[in-house]
Amino acid sequence: MLAMGRIDHSGRVGDRQLIAALGWQSEDAYDLAVSADGLLVSLDPAGPFRINIRGHVFIPAATRRVLCVKAGDSLVLLARPEHGTLAVHPTSMVTALLARHHTAPAASRDH
Repeated sequence: MLAMGRIDHSGRVGDRQLIAALGWQSEDAYDLAVSADGLLVSLDPAGPFRINIRGHVFIPAATRRVLCVKAGDSLVLLARPEHGTLAVHPTSMVTALLARHHTAPAASRDH
């Protein structure tokens, strides 16, 4: 499942339908795994963060800096219920990936 979300001034982003599809609830604890192109959110009873009442997850300021996102930026949210994870990517990364795909020769895209 895929959605777009805007990060708010406090570093929160989310989509209620995706959170519901994952079976996550308000106040569930989670943790983040950060990579150069995004982050992976997964429930963790010992996690330092909690899903808020609006179904949003918090992205700490240091992580936002790594991802080069600021308040008002759009993010791509990908729920993977079979894995129990929510992937969060800056739209710039997804745009670059799609641009490379659509500028590659057709023969190389077929494989």
